[in-house]
Amino acid sequence: MRMNTRLAIGIAAGVWIALAGCSRSDESVPPERPNIVLITLDTLRADHLGCYGYPRNTSPAIDRFAAQATLYKSARTTAPWTLPSHASMFTGLYPFQHGARTYRLSDRELPAAEGDTTTIHHNAKGLASEFETLAERLALAGYQTAAVMANTIYLKKRYGLSQGFDSYDLKRGPASAINQRVLAWLDARDRARPFFLFINYMDTHSPYNALPRPSLVTPTAAHDTRLERRIGENILRNDGELQPGQLQLVVDWYDLAVAYLDEQIGNLFERMKHDGLFDDTLIIVASDHGEYFGEKHLSGHSKDVYEPAMAVPLIVKAPGQETGGVEERLVSLVHVPALVAAHTLAIDADALPRSWPEPFVIGENHYSRLKDLISPYAHRFERSRIALYRGSDKYIHSTDGENELYDLTTDANENSNLLASEPQRAAALGLLLRETLGAQLGLDSIGDGALDAQDKELTPDEVEQLEELGYL
Repeated sequence: MRMNTRLAIGIAAGVWIALAGCSRSDESVPPERPNIVLITLDTLRADHLGCYGYPRNTSPAIDRFAAQATLYKSARTTAPWTLPSHASMFTGLYPFQHGARTYRLSDRELPAAEGDTTTIHHNAKGLASEFETLAERLALAGYQTAAVMANTIYLKKRYGLSQGFDSYDLKRGPASAINQRVLAWLDARDRARPFFLFINYMDTHSPYNALPRPSLVTPTAAHDTRLERRIGENILRNDGELQPGQLQLVVDWYDLAVAYLDEQIGNLFERMKHDGLFDDTLIIVASDHGEYFGEKHLSGHSKDVYEPAMAVPLIVKAPGQETGGVEERLVSLVHVPALVAAHTLAIDADALPRSWPEPFVIGENHYSRLKDLISPYAHRFERSRIALYRGSDKYIHSTDGENELYDLTTDANENSNLLASEPQRAAALGLLLRETLGAQLGLDSIGDGALDAQDKELTPDEVEQLEELGYL
């Protein structure tokens, strides 16, 4: 039994089948059922793009795209790492609802120390088949559904995000290789039917694809994966071992990866224009989460709900849109299905879990990944954190009692915790969180829970891939 009725979608599918029998050119699709492309730029911070105010020229192609699209200035992810954020984009549900997130492992399941690979469990649970995905909804309405992805860890089929895709092409590679696979699928597709194409790039995920871009920036050292990770460890340990200039070196490498990815996004869009696929296609460009560069003594992602990991780009070009715009209101990746539904009759918006806009959004992080939980700084992550955004207010509920309150208009870097100085403001937001979501969230115990063994056991190949990405 699915969470939401499919009756309206089934009716829509019947209408589409009738339309498909009509005489029309192979390249055309009904305007009420446009082609849809959803692109996620893994680990891309919003504030490292020119269209979001970054002073470096990292993103000319994405900036040009934003100039004819709608840029959501206040977009937030639902979680600071890949699996739960993508599950939210696909279902319209928050992680506490769809359950694809990290959990706490028992002491007997944790390795004795870093580097202990005698028994490897993983504390991540995938999306259950009972939840209906965007791809499933569109497939029922007659769409071809395909995914071309680089994240070979959390987008693999075992985590449930493949539901509804006719084609699921998962292989690690740089953006240029992803583009080749995307274009091959576009060339081979059934031109008599509209398509939903999901594309995932990994170039801005550690280890960064920092190919030289002399016109942008020349780092003081060539990219070194081992040094990149050592700098990240020094940040997390906060032991005074970080050398002057090392943090900037990591930022330089990251920006090179952004510039490379941007170039390839531009190449893809130019090819789509050449093939007549760009103008009338709904194109959504987003990131699943950001990245820490020393803020709050954090590096990487998946560790907390502060803005460097939670503020993401979200840029939407509607079919036929030529004039750009900026949307200031809060939006979340959980609203992606609603944003899609706004442009196609293939999805009944009333049957979706939620619509946009909403008065507030939330972001979640439950403990962290395995490497952090067996590290010398593991005590920092023995908690679940819920961030409530309403207007400029950001309230963080923490199961260890370390709650926080920030005004993002005056304190975008979250330097001044207002919890003590404005207790009434904090109490009102805490009450809102409890009254509206408390029963579902289980705010005092969220994050605790058992995983079935089949969800936790890792194969040797998966262990190797996790180590490559710095997760083990």
